[in-house]
Amino acid sequence: MNYTISVTPLKKDNYYISLTFQGKRYRFYNGKAIGLQKSPNRYPVEERRAAFEDLKLDYQLAIRNGWTPESVKNDKKDQGKIVGPATTDHLWSIYNNMKQENYSSKYLKDLYYYVRNICNHTKGEITEDTFTKFLSTKKHWSNTSYNNARRYIGVLEERLREYGYTGNWKQNNKPRRASQKLHKPFTNIEEVLKDIYKFNPKLHLCCILTYGCLLRPHQEIRQLLWGDFTSLLSQVSLSGDRTKGKRNRVIPVPEYIRPYLTGGPSHHNIFSGAPEAYNADYFKTLWSRYKNQSTLLDKHHTLYSFRHSGSVKVYEKTGSLTVLQQVMGHADLKTSLTYLRGLEIQQLKVIDMPEL
Repeated sequence: MNYTISVTPLKKDNYYISLTFQGKRYRFYNGKAIGLQKSPNRYPVEERRAAFEDLKLDYQLAIRNGWTPESVKNDKKDQGKIVGPATTDHLWSIYNNMKQENYSSKYLKDLYYYVRNICNHTKGEITEDTFTKFLSTKKHWSNTSYNNARRYIGVLEERLREYGYTGNWKQNNKPRRASQKLHKPFTNIEEVLKDIYKFNPKLHLCCILTYGCLLRPHQEIRQLLWGDFTSLLSQVSLSGDRTKGKRNRVIPVPEYIRPYLTGGPSHHNIFSGAPEAYNADYFKTLWSRYKNQSTLLDKHHTLYSFRHSGSVKVYEKTGSLTVLQQVMGHADLKTSLTYLRGLEIQQLKVIDMPEL
């Protein structure tokens, strides 16, 4: 059979299948045309090309089995379109597919909560009214909780469209104004850190790393291995799959932190002394216990207050928002970060880090 097929890049890191069949050219952006629920452009950027190569093989197999693009309607909107209604079975299918993608365990845990509870409020078909009924049972929720649910519902709605869902609950229900959570910076950072060290040295190490290296405590710091540090413990490097922003981070370790770093086997966690890290709530629990007995904290002080305090110091010393953005690992200033993305280079010097 006379045809050529290839994976062709689009702008913004997207791709499509380019198929020339009997002199005519066709484009396919997913697997619907051959009956597959595959949408590689929804995958993390670094996985899309490989996913499209797999999809190309699926199209080749379909052609060998007798499928032709001429059997698909020319109207791109109708290619492989599934006529509704979308059902709870489709909602669970979406959840199971997302489990195979690059989402955090917490995100998937929250997603499971919404899918399970939304399905409990319908007999089968998913409509806008399904989401309205679900949230009507959550009138006690804060505006922040409502907005979180609205974001998850928006994600589910987009994926449900592949199964014939036509609603737009998220767009028709605006976000509610929520008060911002304040992570109040410390004015007595040394005093607080000394007091924490007396309470628990492991919590102290977490806090001083949060302040001095500006890493996030519950994931990035909790899961640190001795192998993430250089031999002199002067620098810590994390690959993008271990940071919230999905970018490589290479950060100098200030000298005042190094005496608290004992070193160990490269594959051992710096807190547990074993290959496995403590559970996700380990530092949250320790912090709650410390805060309950502390006389130095107020209600707005959190573990993230150390990160906020450190960020203030960096900006005071450098006067550079770009430097601050880099060390905080935020996703702003995207144009500047394009030149650093994926490069494991030291973006700061020790002199730029917060002093103690």
